[in-house]
Amino acid sequence: MNWLKVEVLVHPEAAEVLSAAMLDLSPSGIQVDEQGRNMLITAYIPDSSFIDDARLTVQDTLLTAASQGLQTGPGLITVTSITDEDWVENYKKHFKPIRIGRFLIKPSWEAVEASPGDLVIRLDPGLAFGTGSHPTTEGCLIFLQEFMTGGETVFDLGTGSGILSIAAAKLGARRVIAIDNDPQAITVARENAEKNGVADKIEFSVADFAAISTIGADLMVANLTAPLIIDFLEDIPGKVQGLKILIASGIMVEQRAGVIRALGKAGFTVEEILTKGEWVSLVSKLV
Repeated sequence: MNWLKVEVLVHPEAAEVLSAAMLDLSPSGIQVDEQGRNMLITAYIPDSSFIDDARLTVQDTLLTAASQGLQTGPGLITVTSITDEDWVENYKKHFKPIRIGRFLIKPSWEAVEASPGDLVIRLDPGLAFGTGSHPTTEGCLIFLQEFMTGGETVFDLGTGSGILSIAAAKLGARRVIAIDNDPQAITVARENAEKNGVADKIEFSVADFAAISTIGADLMVANLTAPLIIDFLEDIPGKVQGLKILIASGIMVEQRAGVIRALGKAGFTVEEILTKGEWVSLVSKLV
């Protein structure tokens, strides 16, 4: 079978919206890679007859994002045809074991011996969105290890591949609540949790944060974008009861000051900031 490889170079502000649209196109998942100050999002589509639909979907998503005030950046779309063999090898090229603190994140085909104390997270091909390779996910994983002591209820807003929920469960969370507005992401996240033996600790659901009433959680993690984080902040204290710690990521360096101001207005104090390249992750506590 021939596949279409659809690549879009886009500004980080529009990356999440475009990623969700491209996941609808691709049954195998997507890749998200950093390229300078932009993001390269790649999807694999198994039927070349849909090339026009794929282009239109991407173009419409970029136009919608721009109309919502998001920067779309270059918005360059490249479509190429590849074979099954090329598709598999491309995933294997991109997915290598990653160590982040105690976590060893690995694809199933890599035979890597875990060291004593390692917490192994297994992710398979096609699940590149949220593998730990991007600084935003890495920052969240580092902070989860630093601020979790075990026994917490964790709320994962925009769970994606489920990696942060799985990580929280492996760190000893009593309960994890994970939501995403993309049904396919929830399906993938649930499958990943089952592969890692923590599905019984995580409650996955398709939901928008704006639509939920109230939940109880000690710690919340939001690996989103700066505009989304700022939009949600004022509602968080009222909707997430008992919240003590908020881990926020997906923030570019030039957006950091705006997010910190918004955190202060919503009653949070920033405890720690981690910067890697152009990306910022931070931890704040509710006063």
